[in-house]
Amino acid sequence: MKNIWQSLEYIKEQSKNKTIVFWGRSEDWVHKTIKELSGISIEAIVDINEVYHNTSFYDIPVISPSKLNEIEDDIFIVITGGTYESIIDSISDMNYKKGTEYCCSPVFKDWAILHDMRDYEQNLLIVSSDHTEKEGGKRYSRLGGGLFTFNTSTNKLEKKVDGHFRQIVEVDNLYYVVEYEEKLVYVIDKEYNILHKYKIDQSEKQNEKPNSCGIAYHPKKEQFYIANAGSDVINIYKKQDFQYVDSIHISQKSTQKGGGLHHINDLTIADDSLFVTCFSITGVWKNDFMDGGIFEYDVNNIQKSPNVLINTLWKPHSIEYINNKICYLDSMRGNLHIGNQVVAGYFQGFARALAYDNRFYYVGQSEAMYLKELFHINSNTILNSGIYMFDATNKVSRFYTFPELSNVHDILVINND
Repeated sequence: MKNIWQSLEYIKEQSKNKTIVFWGRSEDWVHKTIKELSGISIEAIVDINEVYHNTSFYDIPVISPSKLNEIEDDIFIVITGGTYESIIDSISDMNYKKGTEYCCSPVFKDWAILHDMRDYEQNLLIVSSDHTEKEGGKRYSRLGGGLFTFNTSTNKLEKKVDGHFRQIVEVDNLYYVVEYEEKLVYVIDKEYNILHKYKIDQSEKQNEKPNSCGIAYHPKKEQFYIANAGSDVINIYKKQDFQYVDSIHISQKSTQKGGGLHHINDLTIADDSLFVTCFSITGVWKNDFMDGGIFEYDVNNIQKSPNVLINTLWKPHSIEYINNKICYLDSMRGNLHIGNQVVAGYFQGFARALAYDNRFYYVGQSEAMYLKELFHINSNTILNSGIYMFDATNKVSRFYTFPELSNVHDILVINND
């Protein structure tokens, strides 16, 4: 909460002109706050529990909230009770102002962060491209792939739609998701009904291995862009009936030799720019040379050579445009990049799938398959799949494991407005 957490130095500065009052007779936080504010006089401790009224705690009188107006000096309230959210409500009802007239004691900020993240509730859409064990393949799971809802409070993961799905976008309250085995885009409503299935295979070899991956939407042009990692081609389709428009070939090298030399994967649109993550800018990842990075295309001139924004990543995925910044995952290293930060967060596994709900980032993790490659950079690699809820400000996260899934490919925050 804005202005609720102030530093000890700030409180000390307030004490020069105001009388300091604690709110909350806490066995845990009063004595720790007194220690940190050594030399500052505490006028009183406010508490709603009548049992404590007219007593003292650490030689400080304990009073009821109604007695606050009897203090003649200007006061600054320091919240020292663990139930700080309800205390904030009480203080706000008395017309005290956050930050300038009250704040929480910084000594229990760490506890509050843990409390907030533990009880935080968000509904997410989890996208998986898994096969079932019966179908085979190196990425299989008991539940198989599909769209799943997940609640961070109940830890409930529930399959809504079967499929081998990769990247997903929401457009006009509908979900558009790539089904790579069937070479289709599914259009799904908020009740998880499949409304349409559109063909997206534009290759001359209709029987070639499916490898469509990323999808992005340009609202002004009303066009979808879909990346094929196997051919290094981005196909463009009209929103209306998914009529094919054109293709972007990443390089002449890949066109001539084939085989997904760049291994393009995920896409995002920002203004008139199309951003593309890939395993190799120069097309040499299969030679064990990892110059993964990001291409930028002008959607108004798709035949123009792209800008290369970065070429130092290791199998990157999940590029997103969040709060006017390009965000992406350096998947093998487990790094989250926000804008031009070097590393905003680190996760101990294969990181793929990224979303943001204006408070927390959600980072997906798939079962790690490349352990030997990671031995020289990780002292410990987490093998199982799941998602992290990540606080980028305080650099802490909670991990929700998905034991019945192998692969997490994308995440969306469910918005039912």
